[in-house]
Amino acid sequence: ENQQFLLSNLRIIKLNGLESLRTIWRRGGVKPLPPSVRLAKLTVVVLSSCGSLKVIFPYSIAQNLPQLEVLKINWCNKLESIVEKRPDVSVDQYQHNCFPNLRIIEVSECSRLRKLFSVAEARYLQQLKEINISSCEDMVELISHDEEGEEDTEDNRISLPELYSMKIKDMSNINRLCAMSFSVDLPSLVQVVLEKCPNMEEFNSDPQKYGVGHAPKLKVGQI
Repeated sequence: ENQQFLLSNLRIIKLNGLESLRTIWRRGGVKPLPPSVRLAKLTVVVLSSCGSLKVIFPYSIAQNLPQLEVLKINWCNKLESIVEKRPDVSVDQYQHNCFPNLRIIEVSECSRLRKLFSVAEARYLQQLKEINISSCEDMVELISHDEEGEEDTEDNRISLPELYSMKIKDMSNINRLCAMSFSVDLPSLVQVVLEKCPNMEEFNSDPQKYGVGHAPKLKVGQI
């Protein structure tokens, strides 16, 4: 009970140089935290040089971060996913409302990370304002469909209504913002910086080709 009280009042997590750390969310390093744990006040997570981490958030934890605003990750070379894949159970048992208050995400030097979010997770990023990502060589798209049924949905448009800045640098394999059968509406986007992204060289003249939907403030030629 005392541990749960402490976690419920935790506001900032910063972990640096913990190369042997394999998981964050375990009691005594052995037992996983119960699904009931709610990190209601956590606003900032910063991880750097945690070279053994493969997943940051278990699915149950990711759904209980209502105030998380800033997520920064760098030099986590074995990181494969920010949120673990949804457990193989009835969809009704899990919601997808991960990170409803997230405003800034920065990721760099995570060579095995293949996506930032799944389609289902991205639909709840209604407060996201900035995306800064660099040197994640395995990533081919920011938003990926990796859960059964996502491609079959009638709604193939994703909206990030508050996103105004997107910087993608030194990403040799990225070729789209989202999965091929989806598009992302970005009504507030005004700044896009692309550097050393050879597969997105035509973004400036044809952003729709790369998964951009409605983006009225993004002016051709400003990238």
